[in-house]
Amino acid sequence: MTDRADTSPDPAHPGGRPRPTAARVRHARPEDLDRVAELAADHAAYEKAAPPAPGLADRLARLLFGPEPPRLRCLVAELPDGRLGAASKPKLRYTLSTAPPR
Repeated sequence: MTDRADTSPDPAHPGGRPRPTAARVRHARPEDLDRVAELAADHAAYEKAAPPAPGLADRLARLLFGPEPPRLRCLVAELPDGRLGAASKPKLRYTLSTAPPR
């Protein structure tokens, strides 16, 4: 894992294109959750699925940070310029629903 970007030319790429910027993978923090919720909405739009229900960041906060033991894991890939990507995985057999509560 590295925090610095390697933008030196890569001889393996035609024309000596710069190497991809290195991302730092880490566990999500509470301040990441609004962006993670945006990414979930973007992914739903891409898949032509219904968007997540309002309040997804708050639901994620409860699942990731308690007060009960975490039921979800979420990793973010952070680029040096601050952009984030995210992946999440339920712990055990719990699945996260983006549907509004009934």
